[in-house]
Amino acid sequence: MTQNQFAHAMMLVSSLRTRLGHANALAAAVKSERDDLAKQLAAHVESLKLSNAQCAEYLQQNEQLHSELVKVRSALASVTEQRDSLRRTLDEWERADTKPHARIDEVAQTVPVCMQCLKERIKTAHAYETGPAVAILPEPLLPEGIADHLVPPVLPMCTKCHYCLHDLEASVFGPYHVCPTVGCPRTVTNNDDGEDKSPYNGPCTSSHPVRHE
Repeated sequence: MTQNQFAHAMMLVSSLRTRLGHANALAAAVKSERDDLAKQLAAHVESLKLSNAQCAEYLQQNEQLHSELVKVRSALASVTEQRDSLRRTLDEWERADTKPHARIDEVAQTVPVCMQCLKERIKTAHAYETGPAVAILPEPLLPEGIADHLVPPVLPMCTKCHYCLHDLEASVFGPYHVCPTVGCPRTVTNNDDGEDKSPYNGPCTSSHPVRHE
């Protein structure tokens, strides 16, 4: 090998070493960039996991809120129904024809009582035979205790014929009473045969306050 050839070979080796250094540097840069991208990708994946977890939590909270909203609407509908029922009951009381009903007292006109309690008190009042018995009202209910089964307190129905004083019987043909006494000129309380034929016509001899319908 001549000196020129040796010098040319050395130049090629030096050039190859330089290119190898550049290639190694480029490979190192690419590796570093790849590692950075991998770290960024891992961070994005972790962020997505956290976001998914938050979305699942928000979805669960939304479902709970929806369930609570349904319960609130149901409770509101129930309260509205009770309110409307009370309004209808009060309207019926106001429109009811109370004549010839007689209230026990003025206070009782605005104090609702339980019908079952009133019936028990009326039974107790009927048990007194030696003297005048008065239907005793139960204790008035608090406002929060008012319900659909409460009715305004009224007097018990008269069950005696004013003419023959015989006990009246309930008619099978309608919500009224008849006098079963044979020969009694008084017939039915609904005045179908005329007001003068009603067992309630004439003075009442009941020993306690009663009403006539």
